[in-house]
Amino acid sequence: MKLRILDDSIRYRLSRSEVDSIGEGQGVSSSTSFPGGGLLTYMLSPSDQLKVSASFDNNMIMVRIPGPDGSKWAHNEEVALVDGEIDGLHILIEKDFHCLDPREGEDQSDLFPHPDQT
Repeated sequence: MKLRILDDSIRYRLSRSEVDSIGEGQGVSSSTSFPGGGLLTYMLSPSDQLKVSASFDNNMIMVRIPGPDGSKWAHNEEVALVDGEIDGLHILIEKDFHCLDPREGEDQSDLFPHPDQT
């Protein structure tokens, strides 16, 4: 899972297997380690809530989505699951595609085919 942060905007990009996990009602997470022992974890989790929510506690960014929305998204061609704002924080959750210009050393085997390549 990739995370992009710009000001008050967070974008999650998920691989095929991560989208499958969301579709099965399971959360997905990833972490970034920093020198000195710091750790930033970011998680996306289906929930029983009716709306998307976001929080930041104990060095973890947590975005919760309605479980039925995640299941539906995993089984259709829609790119974005969420593209909206919560109390001034813009959240975008998308399927991750192969790059049009692949980078050496980057494994793209679990990414979705790019629409321009199909």
